[in-house]
Amino acid sequence: MKFGYIMQNGEIVICKEQIAVYQQAITDYIAGVSLKNKADELTEKKVEYAVGKHIWNKNRVQRMLTDPTYLGTDTYPPLIDKETFDKVQEIMQSRNTQKECSRKKIFSSAVIPIRCGKCGFPTKRRFDSRCVNSTVHLCLNPECRAAYAIDDERLWELVRSKISAAEEAESKPSDENMKAVCRLKNEIEHDLQSLDIDGESLKNKIFECAALQYATLRIKRESVDFTKLEPYSPVLIRELKQRVSAVLLDDKDEIRLQMTDGQVIGKEENDYDTNNN
Repeated sequence: MKFGYIMQNGEIVICKEQIAVYQQAITDYIAGVSLKNKADELTEKKVEYAVGKHIWNKNRVQRMLTDPTYLGTDTYPPLIDKETFDKVQEIMQSRNTQKECSRKKIFSSAVIPIRCGKCGFPTKRRFDSRCVNSTVHLCLNPECRAAYAIDDERLWELVRSKISAAEEAESKPSDENMKAVCRLKNEIEHDLQSLDIDGESLKNKIFECAALQYATLRIKRESVDFTKLEPYSPVLIRELKQRVSAVLLDDKDEIRLQMTDGQVIGKEENDYDTNNN
C-alpha cells in the first residue's frame, strides 16, 4: 500500500496522518528543505512508511514526491493538485546538480528495457566513433548480433510520440458506437414526429441511446503531455515505467513499444512473440 493510503472496507482511502506528512513534505521541499534533511527529520520522528519501518533516505522521499499516483487514479484518490505537483518536479530538476554531466546523455535500460526488435533479446549501449551516429545498441543474442544506430534524443522522441499517438487514439469513441448513437437519434427524431407514437419503444430507444453515449465517455485523470516533457524528468520516467515494459528497436530509425498491458504498439504479424523472451 502506498504511503498516504489505507485499505478500509475493501477500498483504498486516504490516511489522515500520512497525508499530513506527505503534504508537509511537499511544502518543505518547495520552501527549500533538501531531500536528505527531510529524510533525516522523518526518521528522527519515527514516521513509519510501512509497518515497523521508519528509516527514511533521500531516495525514498524523492520517490514519494515524484510519484504521479498522488495526482489520483481509478484506484487511488488524489492527494495533490497537478499545478503543485508539476512545481515540485520543476524545482527538483533545477536542483539537480548533475543534470549537465554525461549521464543525462545516456538512455538507460534501467528506465525502460531496450530490446532487439528482431529476436527480443536485451541490447547493450555502446559508443562507436567510427559511425555517423556514435550511439549504437548491440543485440546480446550471439545468434543475432543486430546493431541499431540511434541517438538518445531520437530514441526519446520516438518513445514519447508513440505513446502520445496511442493515448490519443484510445481516447476516441469507437466508430461502431458513434454509428449506433447516430442511428438511434434519427429513429427517436422520426418517432417524435410520428402521429402514432409507441411510448414504450421510444422510451427504450432513448435509454439505449443515453447508455451508448455514456459508454463513449472516458473518465480519466488529467493526462500527461509526453511530447512536452524533458528527457529524464521525474514525471516522464514515472509515467513511462507505468505504461511501457520494453522498447523494441527496429531498422530504419523505427521502434515498437511493449506496453505493460501486453499490447505492442506497431506490432506486425511476423514479429516475434514477446511472451517467449
